[in-house]
This record gives sequence, C-alpha cells and structure tokens, in this order.
Amino acid sequence: MKKFFAFMAVAVLVLAGCAGGGGSSENSLTIFNLKPEIDEALKKYAADYEAETGVKVTIKTCGGGCDYGSQLKSEFQSGSEPDIFVIQGENDYVTWEHKVADLSAEPWSTDTEYAFVKDGKTYGFPYSVEGYGIIYNKDMMDKAGVDVSTLTTYEGWVAAVQKIDEQKEALGIDSVISMAAGPTMTWLTGSQNFNAYLANGEQGMKYVDEVLAGTVDDARLAEYANWVELLFNNANQQVLNTGNYDEQVNAFKNGKTAFIAQGNWIAPNMADATFEMGIAPMGSKTTATDGIFVSAPSFYAVNKDGANVELAKKFLNDMVSTDRGVQFIVEDAQMVPAFKSIKAEATNSLNQSVIDWVQKGNNYGWDHYYMPDGFCNNTLGAIYSQYANKQITKEEFIKQVSEAIKTLQ
Repeated sequence: MKKFFAFMAVAVLVLAGCAGGGGSSENSLTIFNLKPEIDEALKKYAADYEAETGVKVTIKTCGGGCDYGSQLKSEFQSGSEPDIFVIQGENDYVTWEHKVADLSAEPWSTDTEYAFVKDGKTYGFPYSVEGYGIIYNKDMMDKAGVDVSTLTTYEGWVAAVQKIDEQKEALGIDSVISMAAGPTMTWLTGSQNFNAYLANGEQGMKYVDEVLAGTVDDARLAEYANWVELLFNNANQQVLNTGNYDEQVNAFKNGKTAFIAQGNWIAPNMADATFEMGIAPMGSKTTATDGIFVSAPSFYAVNKDGANVELAKKFLNDMVSTDRGVQFIVEDAQMVPAFKSIKAEATNSLNQSVIDWVQKGNNYGWDHYYMPDGFCNNTLGAIYSQYANKQITKEEFIKQVSEAIKTLQ
C-alpha cells in the first residue's frame, strides 16, 4: 500500500512538472505558510508587496493543529504547487530535495548564520530565530517569591512548582503550567519536549546519533520522564488532554497559569498580555542547564519547478533588504531576525528573552529535526498522549519510548 501511494505521488508530481509546475500564474506567487501566528502579518505584507511591485502574493496557511507535512504533499499532488514553502530541517530536506532550489547565490545567504545548508549549498531562507523552554509570567514569579535563576535543574523546578501550587488560590490560577498533549499537539510533546532528551545540556550530536542507531540512555530517559511527569501532573487536565494551541496559549495569556511550555513564537498571541515574560531552561536533568533551545525553526524554500522561480527569490531577498520587509519581520510578525544586517530590536519581552539567551551563548539545538519522518509527532506523540490520559504509567511511558527508539536501529 505504501509503495502504491509513493508511486502515485511521484506520478502526480511528474505530471505537474510536465504541465509547467506550480499553481501560480505569471507575475504572481503562492506561499504555503506553516505559522498561523504570523498569518495576518504575512497577508498584510503580501498586500503591500503587491501594491508596490504589482506581484500578487497569495498566502495559504497551515499550522497549529494542521499537519503541515501531509498538507504540503497534498498541495503538490493536487497540482497547486506553491512557489515558496517551508522545510523544517534535515528530514524535510530529504523529503523535498527534488523540489528545492539552490539559493546559494542569493545576496542574503552571506548575511546569516542560520540558513539551511546542505553539502555546502544553501537551500533554506531562515525567516526568524526562535527559542523555547518554559515561559514564565514574571509578575507571578515575583508575587510567589520564585527566583527564576533557580529554574535550571529538575530539583529547582520541583521546588518552584510546589511553591506556586501552594499559592494557586492567592495567585488566581487554575494550574501551575499550561501544557498540551492532545491529538493536535503532538508536535509540542513528541517533537519539542522530546528534544530535551536529545539536546538539553548537549552541544554535540551524541544523543541524536544514539537514537538514530536505536540506542537508549536509560538513566537520561528516566530523568527525562520525571520532567514529563512534573509537567503533566501540574497542568490543567482538560487543556492537557484535549486542548488545542489556542486553548493552551489563552490559559497562560489570561493569567490562569504561571508557566507555559512554548516558545517566543507565541508573542503575537500575547500582544494583549498585561505582564512581562521570560523563558527558562527545561528542567529535564538533575545537573544545571544553562541555556534554552535556539534555532531557525524552519526555512522558506523556493520550488525549483515553479512557474516564477526568480520572482520567488526576489520576494525573499526583498524581505531582508527593504524597509517594509524588515518591518514585517521585526514589528508586524514580531520575530527575532536571523540576519546580521537587521538589528535585533525586541518588540516584546519574549523576543528580548531569546536575544538575551543568544547573547549569553551555551544554548542547544532543535535536534528533533534529525529524527525520521513521523517518528516524533506520530510514534512518540501517541505515547505522550497515552501518558497524559493516564492510560499508561510513567514506567510504561519509559518502556514504550525506549522500544520506539530501538525500532530505529
């Protein structure tokens, strides 16, 4: 069955290529966007870009609970190939290697350290730098008497969570942390939270290489499972098990939790928040962690078989080199720029926290992008959901994650 679908996908792509490729007409572009939080800003920029250049830019957005990878494949198979689409690192590059254009000659490629580069060639435009760990409500930390500098170890986190839990009524919160592990949030658990096992406190690829070889570090996994237990046990159980992205973010935004497991990409959603925020390291280890996870989270790629390749390249270059493009990145979309020529001026406290961590150094990668297609979101995500629903114990969670890793050997 898999071979049949693979054959059909290739056949459709070949036919689309013969028909000229891409779903855009002359002097127009279609962008398939991954990030719903910048949808409004991106559409506004697209409208302004059309007014200035005459190039019509259509934005299609898939994100939050949408499976971007599956939807992107559907876009290509339907013949509506986007001119610009998103790849999320190494694994996506392998999937779309036959479609991505070489962007090495573009002016912006020498202006960033965050581009996606493979075998010396640049294929991905890094539209932002993002960081994640655990976001905290600074005002609430002050009220509860929690020193955020202690949030670097599992023990430090346990003490802080217990202290806040004892003051829930006085603080006016329903739960200590906003966490989600439901069907639409497996990217948060199976990918981003699992990244703590892969990368927390690790500058190299040790645990990535081990996992890809089907090897498990039992002691590290046991420590990590304690961290997952702490998050799940202190979350609003309804949001944890059935909540979507908006429900998880709104619980924190509305002051019903002290922490949220997310990154600075939620800044546009938090525009109306009345409190200052910061990002603390994940407490998945008993030894201190001195950084958060920082990377270009994903990259714009140009469809090399699209009808308007040069227009697509110019659109990306203009995003970096024009005042309106820079305004879109820094002000409208409230992103941390990935380019040296753009001054990293934070427009909100979350972006400032990422900038502070970047300047401090000692941050860690988004190593879940090295995992095979479907392993994190699908295979591991389902295990996290079972654990959140109390269908399995912590010991069974450890066993199932371990068994899943061993299938990769």
